[in-house]
Amino acid sequence: TFGANEALVRGIQYSSFNHRKSGDIDLENGNINRIMNLPIIRLDYTGFTDYMGIISKYPAVFEGKQIEIEGFIAEDMMKKQKVIARFQVTHCVADAQASGIILTNSDELQLMEDTWVRIKGVLKVKEENQQYIPAIHVTSFEKIVTPKNPYIYL
Repeated sequence: TFGANEALVRGIQYSSFNHRKSGDIDLENGNINRIMNLPIIRLDYTGFTDYMGIISKYPAVFEGKQIEIEGFIAEDMMKKQKVIARFQVTHCVADAQASGIILTNSDELQLMEDTWVRIKGVLKVKEENQQYIPAIHVTSFEKIVTPKNPYIYL
């Protein structure tokens, strides 16, 4: 099972690994409205790819929304930040790409690398390399058992 070390070697995307090309602004607006109407945005096995794609494309729209996400903790030592991530797979594990969200207050938390967690928090926007990306201000977390199948298949 790939974890934090493999994610850092391959690189972590702060956006979706979704290859679908909609180009349909009405479809995107419908998805944005659907997500905005959720009391809590849950990025688990079922909603990870779709929600991650929309949130990463329009992070400012979702700033302040409650979020819950499951994944493993990776620590980017160069940037001195922790990330919650999942591997997304298109065909086989060899093409797996890690996608994740930065945890803005991770230095306050006792989150160990490669630990699987369920995090609850508030979506924020962070500027990095002249791009705006989603980030999470963690309000609570719990350790969870590594899922039987830890990958998200597209």
